[in-house]
Amino acid sequence: MIDAGIHEGDVIFARPQRTADSGDIVVAMIGEEATVKYYRPMGGRILLEPANSRFKPIIVESGTPGFLILGKVVGLMRKF
Repeated sequence: MIDAGIHEGDVIFARPQRTADSGDIVVAMIGEEATVKYYRPMGGRILLEPANSRFKPIIVESGTPGFLILGKVVGLMRKF
């Protein structure tokens, strides 16, 4: 999420919630992996969009087993 100002080593803070609005940065669980991406619902699918051109978006069908929004990113802490 480097283009969103979230860099390697940063600590993010997320408010626990199961829903999000389009454009929110969320922590999502897909199977056994957590990811931080922009949340963009598109009809019956959800686009999880990275803010880093080195990564591709993830498309998830609504209701996919193992997919869960864990929370909305609300803050960040960076060590200098």
